[in-house]
Amino acid sequence: MAEHLRIRTDRAMSALAGRRIVLGVCGGIAAYKAVQVCRSMVEAGAHVSVVMTDAATNFVGEATFCALASEPVRRSLFDDPGDAIPHTQLGQNADLVVVAPATAKLLSAYAHGFSHDLLTNVLIAACTRAGVSGDAHRDVGASSGAGQRVAPAQPWGGGARSGRRPSGGR
Repeated sequence: MAEHLRIRTDRAMSALAGRRIVLGVCGGIAAYKAVQVCRSMVEAGAHVSVVMTDAATNFVGEATFCALASEPVRRSLFDDPGDAIPHTQLGQNADLVVVAPATAKLLSAYAHGFSHDLLTNVLIAACTRAGVSGDAHRDVGASSGAGQRVAPAQPWGGGARSGRRPSGGR
């Protein structure tokens, strides 16, 4: 079984070579896991652009992603005065947008089309599929409000992946 999973992972990672990926990082306890996701994507040959929410910097430092990603971290619509529309360019030029971890706040904004920061703007402007991986404590994820946030994101091209939570639950 472990060998089968390793082969699937190897194939998935080799499919990233040459791809432009936006990695969105939200402010949840699982933000530290996004560091390994970024490293793995870059090692697989992907060009990774990291977009962090302000809250994400409470859990992992911007400098960490700057050292690992293909370009400097972006946090604001106004990071680069020479780039008047980063939210559309990042999303439209990406082959894939991945958000890990995705907080309930982001899932709700994405599902309803609210764009309150750079990451939600990128998601809404993306011309590609977007993947989100929730970051909820098992008790929060089980609540009807948080659990229903993922399904409405589906029409926008997004989806969610379930898995082990930082708290050890599912």
